[in-house]
Amino acid sequence: VAASTSAACLGEAFDAPKRGGRAHWQTCFREEDGRLLVELGIGARRPYSTVFDAELKRKHRERVARIGRYDDRLQNEIASRLVDRLLDCTKSFEDILVVGGTGLVVARKIMDSGKGSVRSITYAETSPALLEDFETKVAAEYEGSGVAFRSVRLAVNEASLGEALADGERFDAAISCLGLHWVNDLPGCLAQVKGSLNPDGLFLGAFLGGDTLQEMRIACSIAEMEREGGVSPRTSPLARVRDAGSLMSAAAYNLPVVDVDTVQIRYPSASHVVDHLRRLGESSANTNRRGFLARDSALATAAIYQSLFAEEDGSVPSTYQVIYVSGWSPHESQQKPLQRGSATASLADLREEVESLRKEKNDENDGEEQGKEQEEGTTSTSGKGKEQQD
Repeated sequence: VAASTSAACLGEAFDAPKRGGRAHWQTCFREEDGRLLVELGIGARRPYSTVFDAELKRKHRERVARIGRYDDRLQNEIASRLVDRLLDCTKSFEDILVVGGTGLVVARKIMDSGKGSVRSITYAETSPALLEDFETKVAAEYEGSGVAFRSVRLAVNEASLGEALADGERFDAAISCLGLHWVNDLPGCLAQVKGSLNPDGLFLGAFLGGDTLQEMRIACSIAEMEREGGVSPRTSPLARVRDAGSLMSAAAYNLPVVDVDTVQIRYPSASHVVDHLRRLGESSANTNRRGFLARDSALATAAIYQSLFAEEDGSVPSTYQVIYVSGWSPHESQQKPLQRGSATASLADLREEVESLRKEKNDENDGEEQGKEQEEGTTSTSGKGKEQQD
């Protein structure tokens, strides 16, 4: 096997995440002198598929700013759980980057937490209206706190973070709440976020997982099959839990952690679910969408939703699966795995010890059961003797 990697290819590969692409391996098979040779090389970048319409999603974000409601219970709950993970760290974070999503809610949660080490909060977002609200509303609320608030306009989405930040600008922590599930090039986005962190910097992210809106998916599919004779994608494709772990590892985060949480909200009807999603800016932005749902299909969807999932009080549930990810930018002080073969204990010895303890425990339990049976037999014999005397 011959490995051929030129310096030019390596340079292109390392620069690819900065430009929104990502490096990939190229494999070439050839025969020489009766031998099969495999050449491995690194290509410059692989174009990612455009699943979401970035311009349409920006308009959805603009609508959120026009509504101007940043006290939604779902956003507040997810942002609180995300910021709690930041507070669990004993390390202090002075400069924090908030990337897209519910940035205003996250910034307020950070300020209300009382974490006194915060020196600046930078919000990176595609919507000019949301950035304006961040600078006017959030900055005005905490004007005397000594924390500097700054906004950065993203050209496309979170994947264009590297282009928006100034050269050499670094942060101690980066947080993304409910924004990553709309990014087309998610591996490139995670790589750019890691590039914006100082050594030993923390990244925290929360995005919707594949089980989100499962009730709506089922109702829409059944309704379209009955009314239109086919099924079209009405909800966006979302990542699964195992995909999140692979993405964090591919972005070269150290000490990656992935956990999942499920939030279920009850609504008066299915139409209230759709209205809530619109107010959150979570309406579908698929590039292959079919436009608006026909009136008959929409009414059938609402009726099926109600008949299949309604609770006793008439309300309908909606499930939101939230995937939380965390990782650290590399630093020499972080924990590292031991070298292979350096273990001082054998798994076989551990197994024998566990089996020995289990056997001792079983023998103790058998002895206690035999003692109880003997006591019960003695009591029964003494009772029969007393009856014979009577």
